[in-house]
Amino acid sequence: MTAAEDYTALAAALADPLTDGDAEAKLATLKRLREALEGIGQNVAGVEAFWGAIIKPLLRLFEVLPPQLQAGPVHIARHAALELLGKIHASTAVQPYGSSIMAAIMPLLETDNQENAVVALRIVEMLHKSRRTRKVDPAGGEDPYKLDAYVEPYIKFVQKVFEGIQETYSSYFMDPSTAADADQAPVKTDYTRAIKSFQLGSETPMLVMTLLGQYSAIVQQHVVALVPPMIAALSLPGPPAPVPARLAGVVAELKQAQVKICVFMTYLLRVLPTVVMNHRAAMTDALVHLLRTAPDILSVRKELLTTIRSSLQQSSVRDYYHQKVNELLQEEILLGMSPTSCAELRPLGLSMLAELIHHVRMKLSFPQLVEITHKFAGVIHDTDLPMTVQCTGVRLLLNLAEVLMNRCDGGKADPADQETYRGLLNVVLTTLACKLQAVSRHTLATIAGAAEDRVERVKRREAIMNLDKEREANDDDKAGPAAAADDGAGPSVGDAPNAILPQRPRQLLHGHRTNGKETELLHVRNVAHTLIMGFKSLLYTLSSFGNTHQRAAPGQPPGRTFGLRDDEISLALDIVTHVLPCMHLFSGRMPDGGDNYETLADMFTVLQEPRDAMELLTIKLPDIFDAILDNPRLLATTHRLADHRHNSAGQHLMLSDVSRHFTTVLAVHLADHRLELLNDTSSQGAKLVNRLFDQIFQVMKKYPQTDGILLPIFTRLTRRLLELAASSPSPTGHLKLLLDLFAPLQNGRFAEIHTACSTGTLLPDIISNLSSLIKTTEKQLDKDLAVEIMLTLPSRLAELLPYLPRVMPALVLALGGKPELVALGIRTLDYWIDSLNPEYLEPAMGEVTPDLMANLWSHLQPHPYSFGSKVLQLLGKLGARNRRWLKAPQQLPYKDNTEHGLRVVLTLQPATAFLVPLDKCLALAQDSLRRPDPGGKNSYYRQNGLQFLQSCLAAMMNVRAPADCQLPGGSADKLAASLFPGTTRSWYVDVQADPSMPQHGVKTKLQMQAERSLVKSLVTSITEAGADAALADTAVPFACSVARHMAMLVFLG
Repeated sequence: MTAAEDYTALAAALADPLTDGDAEAKLATLKRLREALEGIGQNVAGVEAFWGAIIKPLLRLFEVLPPQLQAGPVHIARHAALELLGKIHASTAVQPYGSSIMAAIMPLLETDNQENAVVALRIVEMLHKSRRTRKVDPAGGEDPYKLDAYVEPYIKFVQKVFEGIQETYSSYFMDPSTAADADQAPVKTDYTRAIKSFQLGSETPMLVMTLLGQYSAIVQQHVVALVPPMIAALSLPGPPAPVPARLAGVVAELKQAQVKICVFMTYLLRVLPTVVMNHRAAMTDALVHLLRTAPDILSVRKELLTTIRSSLQQSSVRDYYHQKVNELLQEEILLGMSPTSCAELRPLGLSMLAELIHHVRMKLSFPQLVEITHKFAGVIHDTDLPMTVQCTGVRLLLNLAEVLMNRCDGGKADPADQETYRGLLNVVLTTLACKLQAVSRHTLATIAGAAEDRVERVKRREAIMNLDKEREANDDDKAGPAAAADDGAGPSVGDAPNAILPQRPRQLLHGHRTNGKETELLHVRNVAHTLIMGFKSLLYTLSSFGNTHQRAAPGQPPGRTFGLRDDEISLALDIVTHVLPCMHLFSGRMPDGGDNYETLADMFTVLQEPRDAMELLTIKLPDIFDAILDNPRLLATTHRLADHRHNSAGQHLMLSDVSRHFTTVLAVHLADHRLELLNDTSSQGAKLVNRLFDQIFQVMKKYPQTDGILLPIFTRLTRRLLELAASSPSPTGHLKLLLDLFAPLQNGRFAEIHTACSTGTLLPDIISNLSSLIKTTEKQLDKDLAVEIMLTLPSRLAELLPYLPRVMPALVLALGGKPELVALGIRTLDYWIDSLNPEYLEPAMGEVTPDLMANLWSHLQPHPYSFGSKVLQLLGKLGARNRRWLKAPQQLPYKDNTEHGLRVVLTLQPATAFLVPLDKCLALAQDSLRRPDPGGKNSYYRQNGLQFLQSCLAAMMNVRAPADCQLPGGSADKLAASLFPGTTRSWYVDVQADPSMPQHGVKTKLQMQAERSLVKSLVTSITEAGADAALADTAVPFACSVARHMAMLVFLG
């Protein structure tokens, strides 16, 4: 007998009429069928054949076995049949029998007991879901399931269930006979009918929500009828406490059914708001009542809290929760009495409560605001709560602060009420300041932990990728022999229905991007961001709190209160102290990291009274400076503070008062405490001082009327810089800062600073110090800086005129210096020539006239030389005065010996001979060796200069190769090989003596002295060259050979 015939024989026994003892036989048949189905497994054809053989007899079995309300074999067999039918969801065989199954199941829902109805309800749900996921004709053909006709009967069944809840409630809790013997006898001995079951009341609404998405038009026509019985079911209060032990399960089922009904009504409120619009008050009352009376079952209370939170998304319901705030603030109502329930549901409950309070905050009374503030002050400091809940608490406190500000806006509140509100604002500010302190205490540890986890994750990813590559290599190695052995016939691994291919852990690479520490860092960063934004809002609120006219006694002028009070200033100082370490949280790669630094600056710019900002910044500026050294991104904060502007009515953009005070305070702090850092220009402190001063100077250039920023400290800053430049071994940093200080003062905008510079002894002291520095410094960079400062003094020409002769030497040096200084010198001289009468200018030039004119004439060069034409114009403006200097004695180079140390006799054809002195060439070569060359750019010239010096020294020492020398070649070759071992003959040419060349006589005493002096100089230069690593390979062997030669001469006498 085939398997199909066996299924048919077993199924035929199911449809036989019921007789005594047949229930057990049918139950045994059902067990055999279930075992057969499990034996088929995943074989699709076998499953379809199985259901095709038994589906009709199985459905007729529900007619043979009547519904039972008593426990017995019939009930067990009927329940087993429903469970077997529920397994059809795993097969495509449900499609041909969908309508038949639904026709057999729907009557069971009303006539059967609760236990079977729950299974039947699962089958109905499965049929509708199968229709939704397996549509065979999307173009609009006939529905093969034909389930539309059963939607309306199901909704009517749900209506009966909701109506039956009231009847069942009365039978349990309002029947005197039941209540009289409540503690002795059990409530029921039979099964409950489905339409009177609390459990069905919790199961049926979920399917209605599913049907509303599939059969929207049909459900919308009949769902209105469900609302009255649902409202009636929600209004059932339940038995008073304490509940008898035998009724505890019934009460739990009732409350769970009411919770599900509330979930369904919340869903209707979102998709069909008109259906339940008139029952919003009843729904909110029921939700809060359920929180008060629901059993401490975790799943029930969690779903209840989620439902309330979901209902808050609808603006039409929020107002009804206003009267429930006092109840929800009690944790025993919100979370229940069970410790487990409280611990698990506390984050969800507090989040829901915060959201509710946020929506009704404008209607809260002051006592409620006080209670909420104190409650959430504890929430944000509770380390057992997730950081997301703590952040929600912070945002709620900030929203409450906004409420307090709005109630006092416009002077509507009495002065006493304003003081009360301000006190509560101080409580909020203190609470958030303490939270910031807690965050800052663990900031560095949190960042370090996240960095370690990030490194560990990268290592783990690399290990997994390496393992993946090894597996691929092993697969390739195995695939070769397998491919050679395979003829192409036979099933592959992928053809097997149950084949399991090797899984590689790629999900570990792309799954969880962050782990515990990194997630914690993100949450801490979110809390810090919220706190920084909140402090900006709170400080603005407190600073502008009470900025309206106060009520004064008759005859007294109205008073005004602005700014922060002393205790609030202290809190603000603590906030700044703790917020600086927290800024490390935003130092990484963050899209919005820069906004937090600007927000930190806005904590000061929003203050309505500039004196408050000045007091805060004066005290905390040292801490801010030190924090910038650790976190350079804080420079964005100082830039925002220095460059914060506001629009003045009828005027251009003006610098705000806070920025004006900040730049002044910053300049004072830097001038008094940080200038010593400039001694080491490469240090981070020196770079930071320069950048902060640069921010100040940029503000002065950008905005008009900014004299007052530097005016109070200009004299002190200038003298301090000159003093440090004179005493420091490296004055470069101080001179650069002094130059940057004078640069923006060149235009006529800063008249007050010009006056301060010209008043007293500041200007002559500047000129004297810089002149001394120019004469004494050996570093060319410092000399150039001093010269440039001398030509950019912040003084008018009329006030500079008495000191012009002392400035002229700097002008001469500028015209003989690098191109930038030449341009500055030409521009300065041109301005003086155009602005001064010759009677004043010519005496000022005085002693430096020859040097000045010589430098000017040296720039008279043709195009493309950039300064030639401009210098020619200057000489033309000077007229005849540009030639008077020629009458004065010229400075000539002094030489103590008129003879040359080394001369070369050059003979040109036919026989013209003349002497060429090489002293200047030797001096040039020596200078190239002594000049430092850190980058090695002049190595070629230095090598050739060294070889030139060596050749000249060999010639002056009259060194010849010995006659018995075994070296190959002529005399020049032997000399070169002995002095330069290992070198080639590329640097000299062997020239034979010409007999016709004139011979010179005996050298004079002066010539001998000149040669002796030059030999000493050459020996010294060649010896010094051996200390240079780049020249040592050539210089050291030659120096050793010369030393050997000298030693031999001394030994021979």
